[in-house]
Amino acid sequence: MLATMMPFSKRYGVVGTFLFGFLGIVFFDAVTSGWGSWTWITALCYGALGVAAHLLGTVVFAALLSPALYRWVVQNEVFELKVSSNGYQVSNK
Repeated sequence: MLATMMPFSKRYGVVGTFLFGFLGIVFFDAVTSGWGSWTWITALCYGALGVAAHLLGTVVFAALLSPALYRWVVQNEVFELKVSSNGYQVSNK
């Protein structure tokens, strides 16, 4: 269930991610064992874990992947574009 939360978090945001985890546990317990006090504790934890994973993914991307992409793509002269009156042209350096 946690593996499917990340795609949901990208599509539906923080609220959708929390509801996916929360309602997933609530519906699972309704079908299998019934509701109890651990249903609500586990559902809240799964919802919070989904939100934390969404935020952690954003932080990791910003801290690690963004500088690497900047160095490999933006500063790379092979990908340089020249602007002319005819449009963009790829530089052949």
